[in-house]
Amino acid sequence: MRTKLIILFILLSVMLTANLYGIKEMKARQIEPPGGRELFLSNPEDGGLVIYTTIPNLRFDSNMNSIVKIDDMSLDGKYKLYLKPMRNQIIIIKSVGYVECRIQISNLQAQEGRYYALEDISEEAGIGNSVPVIFNVKPADATILVGEKTFKSGEPQPLALGRHQVKISQEGYKSLQEVIEVSETSILFNYDLKQIDVVLVTVSSTPDEADIYVDNVNKGKSPRTFYIYPGTYNVKIHKDNYLEVAGTIDVTEKGTNSFSYRLTKNTGYLSISVKPTNAQVYLNNELKSSYSKMELSPGFYKMEVKAESHVSFTETVEVKLGETLTKSITLTPKYGELMFLVNPNTATIEISQNGKVIKTITGSQIVRDLLEGNYDITANASGFKSYKGKFNIRDQERTEHNIEMQKGSDTPANIETQKGSDIPANMVFVEGGTFQMGSTSGYSDEKPVHSVTVSSFLIGKYEVTQKEWQSVMGNNPSYYKGDNRPVEKVTWYDAVEYCNKLSKKEGLTPVYTINGNNVTCNWSANGYRLPTEAEWEYAARGGNKSKGYTYSGSNTVGNVAWYESNSGSQTHDVGTKATLPTVFEPEYV
Repeated sequence: MRTKLIILFILLSVMLTANLYGIKEMKARQIEPPGGRELFLSNPEDGGLVIYTTIPNLRFDSNMNSIVKIDDMSLDGKYKLYLKPMRNQIIIIKSVGYVECRIQISNLQAQEGRYYALEDISEEAGIGNSVPVIFNVKPADATILVGEKTFKSGEPQPLALGRHQVKISQEGYKSLQEVIEVSETSILFNYDLKQIDVVLVTVSSTPDEADIYVDNVNKGKSPRTFYIYPGTYNVKIHKDNYLEVAGTIDVTEKGTNSFSYRLTKNTGYLSISVKPTNAQVYLNNELKSSYSKMELSPGFYKMEVKAESHVSFTETVEVKLGETLTKSITLTPKYGELMFLVNPNTATIEISQNGKVIKTITGSQIVRDLLEGNYDITANASGFKSYKGKFNIRDQERTEHNIEMQKGSDTPANIETQKGSDIPANMVFVEGGTFQMGSTSGYSDEKPVHSVTVSSFLIGKYEVTQKEWQSVMGNNPSYYKGDNRPVEKVTWYDAVEYCNKLSKKEGLTPVYTINGNNVTCNWSANGYRLPTEAEWEYAARGGNKSKGYTYSGSNTVGNVAWYESNSGSQTHDVGTKATLPTVFEPEYV
């Protein structure tokens, strides 16, 4: 009886104190910062909590000792707390005359801020109609929720008279939920939670390899089996390019506790067709090699279509979930005109681009609707030297080009009367003819001797030098270095690639088409090529000016060649043997 009287006396004292001193209540409400987001520069590795309030003399504590420092700016109506980045930390706010308030901070990151308004809700809560209530719970660190209010085991807090929903939970214990009746005499509630063990839970998804989050903790990729305590949990299933699934699961002490999710693909499709067909398509500035049907995440994309000599096209498109957006784009060509005058007016004109003939016309004309770009022009007329030139067409402009052809002939018979500039300085002209190719005394592949006819051609005076190779190919593979020494350590495939690159460098049409080790030759092209075996032997013999020398240009090999006995086992500068008396005597090549 005495014990009951003592407890009643204590409770009455608490009630009298509450009534005498007017215990007040404060509540924290998360808000958007009224003055813009704060910077936590002085502690870049920490996050922060900013509290706006008119309640004076606040004190702060933490369940995880996570408060690094506090900036007291109460004159400005706020407090700025620097917190260690932690999961599920609780910040405890106290002030004289108030019941303490708690703020739970989940997954705070460095430099991240959380913002709360701390308000006095004594009048709202009707403190005058409240009594101090005590919950004694085992274990003492269990979470106690009465409606939306959080209580701490063993500490009195005001609670309105009447019925309230109570939820008590703690990991490793069976949760409790019930309705209590608070009155002036019913203010003490005791609970002893029942301890429980972990159970197996299996989470799977279609498709699998999705990330599983249980109460924001990553449990691995599906399918996954793991242990957790019975209870209710928040679950998220995440996989790139799929819609995230979020919900709750109820894990029971008994049963399979198996949970399966079907994910919906978070993509749509964008299908693009373009004209001209060689146009390039960019999506968010990224060049797309294939764009007939692209699978993309829903959202807005910047689409660009570009092609040489055409007006570029730009548009922002929206790809929607599960839908296919089809776009057909035809670029507007950039056209210009060519006005040219040719003398004689009977000349045949070929206009070409990238080695392809675009137009063939006769005489002076205005050529309309030429795409913007660079062109080659060739003019031929009987009794006149051939003309080759270049011109450029600009969008919506007229380009003038005058051709004054020179009288003469390009035939081999008259080549010696032409200007020296008509033949490159490093080439010699070999007039065509018929000769007896092969030998009866040489290797078996030189037999039998047979008659061969070759057409006229130009051939290099000397071997390709290392300097010439370097200027075209950008490298020098030779072992014996020297600008004027012949290039060596190159393959036949290297040589045909050199010919093509030199042709392009001088504005000529490449002779070879190279596809891996498959090489084909366009004999009508005007670019550089390697001599055929017949051309090489014909030139080495001296062509139609051959004097029947044993070696190329002499009966004494040392006069015209570097070889084992006189070379010192290395290469030498080209052209340092017999001097060419004239470019038209190829036997000295």
